[in-house]
Amino acid sequence: MAFTLEGNYKWGNFFYNVSYAVSDITGCAMSSDGLRLNVQAMANSQAVLMAIETEDGTISGFSHF
Repeated sequence: MAFTLEGNYKWGNFFYNVSYAVSDITGCAMSSDGLRLNVQAMANSQAVLMAIETEDGTISGFSHF
């Protein structure tokens, strides 16, 4: 799933980091200031957290567990 700058989502797209795709987004929440979207997801059978900047859609933070 991917997000547009307007906050709409599109199925079938993937965010990539390192050598595996983020395939399932399990939750998301907008920050209180509206500057980033925080996303919980699964990638390579591991839980990941991402911070996506709402202005341009870039991933500003990525952690996997």
